[in-house]
Amino acid sequence: MAGLAGCAAIYAIGQGCNVLFQLLLLRNFGADGYGQIGLSHLAFLLVFFVGDLGYATVFLRETPTAVGWERQWRLALGHKFMVTLGLYAATLVGWALAYGRGTEGFAYLAATVPAGLIGLVSPAPALLAQQRRMASFLLQQIPWPAALLFWWLVGGANGSALHAGLIVSAGFAMQPIVSLLVGGRLRLLLPAFGSGGTMLGASVKLSVMGITGALHDRLTPFLIARLAPDFLPLMLILGHGMNGASGILTQVNRLLLPQMSTRAGLLWSYRLVTILLLGMATLFQLFLLITAATADGGASLRLPLLLPTVMAWGFSLVGSVLANELIGRHRETQLIRIVLIGLTVSSALQILGTAGSSPDGVLWARTICSVGMAVACFRLCGIVPGVAGWALCASLVLAALAATSHAIWALSVLLFAGATVAVVSMQPLLLRQSSALAENLRR
Repeated sequence: MAGLAGCAAIYAIGQGCNVLFQLLLLRNFGADGYGQIGLSHLAFLLVFFVGDLGYATVFLRETPTAVGWERQWRLALGHKFMVTLGLYAATLVGWALAYGRGTEGFAYLAATVPAGLIGLVSPAPALLAQQRRMASFLLQQIPWPAALLFWWLVGGANGSALHAGLIVSAGFAMQPIVSLLVGGRLRLLLPAFGSGGTMLGASVKLSVMGITGALHDRLTPFLIARLAPDFLPLMLILGHGMNGASGILTQVNRLLLPQMSTRAGLLWSYRLVTILLLGMATLFQLFLLITAATADGGASLRLPLLLPTVMAWGFSLVGSVLANELIGRHRETQLIRIVLIGLTVSSALQILGTAGSSPDGVLWARTICSVGMAVACFRLCGIVPGVAGWALCASLVLAALAATSHAIWALSVLLFAGATVAVVSMQPLLLRQSSALAENLRR
């Protein structure tokens, strides 16, 4: 577990540097300028993620010493290189048509194209497949600390979006350099083109769910940019922080995946879900307390918009733990069905909220669908709430309605306190059906 904690800490530092870089952009360009640059940064990250084609996951299960592995790796780089170039070209054209070529967002996006292409050659998945976890995580998280270093060396972006994007690209350029310094092979950084690739089909199938989720994540900020532009900078900064925290959990899930057929793995899954549910309920009560304590009822902090934003994220975290368990039980087909249906409904409802000029409607639509997907995953895992679990569920529902009545808030607090006391007293928050447990342990 010490190694697991070390990997999580490295990831947390890297993502913390990403958030700090965003704060520097916010300070450098102001709230109005950062809104557009923040959206172009999301576009850069989306292209980078989609352009991987799922190969990062596929190579985790491949042995780097196997015959033909190097050829497959370089062919994969070739596939990723061509797709990413095409995606960047389409994104830049789309941005120019929507916002214009002379905007700061276009300049930042264009300057990050080298970063997206350089990041494709990172050998971090190969290191992880070799069980070199610490080296893999260190290499994976180099870009943002390096970008902060370059920012300091050149004295910031000096108000230029182009310079800011080039600093990002310089940070990503450190990945292959460090890879070679620690004994990496130059050939693994060079893409190959031709026939013989046998992993493309599998990688695309594995990437469908992740790409759909990434597109859904980016949809909401673009909709909010039209409905509540004053809330957008806060939402973007908060989103980077939440995505960093989600990434830590994702890495923990990946390392725990092989244990999901054991009692120890199921226990870790239970503990993570319990901690997430209690932490989310605690955060909501803090939001309500801040709302009540501020003279304007939290209007200046846009707490009515913050609450559904964080609630959707919290239930997504819970769903990610359950999804990891389902993948460990070889139930990806059912999981993909839940995700695709849930995200499609969520996107449709958010667009309806936009048509009604309701930022609250957009955010609550996303939250409701996140809850629905989490509930479906609970059922598929064979997990049901205990008495304390039902109390916590009722507390969360009432917290969403607490702004309408002090009595509802008081009842939400009482139920939350009761659930917390029950968990501290070793009462189960969740119950796993025996048939589901037996099925999992047989696999």
